[in-house]
Amino acid sequence: MYDVGSTYPGAGEGPKGLAVRQLKGYASWVQTVVRQVGLLSAAGVDS
Repeated sequence: MYDVGSTYPGAGEGPKGLAVRQLKGYASWVQTVVRQVGLLSAAGVDS
């Protein structure tokens, strides 16, 4: 069903590759949120 020569991203990866990409994106988003929350809480403690 998959077209190996397709330009669609992830067409040759299968579901596992897609899940890994989603996990990496989610992890980077969590890091960003944690960093922002940490900065906010640090600013709140200082003031």
